[in-house]
Amino acid sequence: MRFVAVCTGLALVSLVLLSGCSGAARVNGTVTLDGTAVEQATVSFVTTEAKGGTNNSALTDAGGKFTLPVNPVTKVTLRPGKYNVFITKVVDARTGKAPPIEEIGMLEAMGAVKQILPEKYGPTAPGGPAFVIDIKPGTNDLPPFALTSK
Repeated sequence: MRFVAVCTGLALVSLVLLSGCSGAARVNGTVTLDGTAVEQATVSFVTTEAKGGTNNSALTDAGGKFTLPVNPVTKVTLRPGKYNVFITKVVDARTGKAPPIEEIGMLEAMGAVKQILPEKYGPTAPGGPAFVIDIKPGTNDLPPFALTSK
């Protein structure tokens, strides 16, 4: 009986520790440009932590909404901490239309994509990132990323 109680106690402690260690944070948000939802924009979260941070990104849907997916390697979306947020959207330079997701990497390698959001929101922004976000444990429903074209 005592053995069962000890094993049950250890199992409960392990579950608590594992759930605390994972630091699972759900991250949801919206991107607009001049008040209009931005579809198929890439929203990238890049840790500011020198050690132990995680990075992740998501694509926006037709309503400009995104939810960061669970990283298959780390098994978390993001760990709590500060993140630089970069928002980009590319189109096929030949057609001016957003390419299928599976073709973006190939088109980028060919130099056949064009960034259509202002540079100040991307990773090469002069003066650093436009957004720095503090991610907390649990669900993070972020305020809208309200981009402007000017």
